[in-house]
Amino acid sequence: MKNLVLNLLSFILIILSWSCQRPEPAAGNKVVITGKILNYENHKDVKRIDVYLNDFIEMQKIIPVNIDDTGTFETTIQCYSIIDLLLRFGKASTILICAPGDSIVLTIDANVLNDSKNHYHSDHIMVTGGNRVEDNKPVNPLLKRIGRMVSYSEKTKAVKEMKPFEYYDYWNELYNKKSDILDSILKITDAGIFPLWAKDLLKYDKLRDLIEYHRVHSKFNDISRDSVHIPDEYYKKIFSENINDSEVLSYKHFYFLHSYSSYLFKKAGKKGVNVVDYIIENATGFPKDVALAKYFYRQFKKSDTVVDFNIDLIENEIIKDMLTETIHAEQAQKSDLLKSKPHSEFIDSLFGNYRGKVVYVDFWATWCGPCLAAMPDSKMLQEKYKGKPVEFLFLCIQSKKNDWKEIIKEKGMTGTQILLTDDQFAELRNMFNIRGVPHCVLVSKQGGFINNAPKPGDKKIIQEIDRLLNE
Repeated sequence: MKNLVLNLLSFILIILSWSCQRPEPAAGNKVVITGKILNYENHKDVKRIDVYLNDFIEMQKIIPVNIDDTGTFETTIQCYSIIDLLLRFGKASTILICAPGDSIVLTIDANVLNDSKNHYHSDHIMVTGGNRVEDNKPVNPLLKRIGRMVSYSEKTKAVKEMKPFEYYDYWNELYNKKSDILDSILKITDAGIFPLWAKDLLKYDKLRDLIEYHRVHSKFNDISRDSVHIPDEYYKKIFSENINDSEVLSYKHFYFLHSYSSYLFKKAGKKGVNVVDYIIENATGFPKDVALAKYFYRQFKKSDTVVDFNIDLIENEIIKDMLTETIHAEQAQKSDLLKSKPHSEFIDSLFGNYRGKVVYVDFWATWCGPCLAAMPDSKMLQEKYKGKPVEFLFLCIQSKKNDWKEIIKEKGMTGTQILLTDDQFAELRNMFNIRGVPHCVLVSKQGGFINNAPKPGDKKIIQEIDRLLNE
């Protein structure tokens, strides 16, 4: 008993001593995150923490943070508003909220790695120092409580069976119930940025699901989207709420901005009008600038030549700078598309048997919705090149083996399927500068790599494969 008490006191002292270490304040639009891994001496095979940062241009960036031999880590991220980050350590993950200029200290218990199950909103990852301790305390309790409100099957049944305005009313009722939960939490803690972030999260959770009704309803009913009629009044009700706010950007807010941009692109396509003109005429403020940036980036990705677009149509300087930096970085990659084969034993074993063939490499994950949605396009692409010297290599990352096997069976996935270890993915991620999935790569018959290849549903991919086949 005496030893147990002493060990407990030692554990508490470690946390207190670490949490009292305040990192240097972040300058300007940055956040400094430092941390300590407890019990790391038993888990030194885990070399990093992954920070998932939501992005205006793409969906998400993965920032790997190295852990040193003493179990400490440090990173600095760009931050232009109140945001949230997803931190993943092994199978434990949590949401962290922060604002520009913040300095945050984390304490992580490595013993969570002894448990094979996933730990979402994990209490093993704690904010123990810096200036956002109180703001982050209610984050996990809120997410857990609203997450238990409605089961996946109930939400699926609602979007499948309800008509548009019925679904709208259903979500408003659900939103009110979630708001009641938030109000009960705010009676206990009303600290700093938490209320702003939480209200943004609930608002855009609702708006994003409402704008996605068309796609999800047709998917679960196995019917074409064109057969589903959505009255214009339905979307007017969604957009009648203020969607131009940008002071807070929860992950649900980012999801909404991506869905809203896609909505504008599809509307322009159906009307047969110029996408840029349609966005300018039908969107305003912050969402308009995000949609323009995403469309310009999409055009850049599809083209092998310099894309001419007027970046000054984007009024928000932050979004404009992000787009410019992203394009400059990828333009540098485009100037050196075909790289000589590296001399890594793992890379050699992975690609070495395909000389004389074109290889389409698809990085995906069992938890990645866009990855799973692209599988039918992958099947069609494989069918097109059946009997030709084209191989399809699917590399699954950061996923449980049972989930991986189940999805391969469920989706009837063909081609070569490999579940990468974290170390294998780390090597490939560094090699191809992978910031999120899905991510595709083409391998030429000579063994050269073309990074950021078009997705399987993109018409450009056929041109690329045919070109490589004819080399």
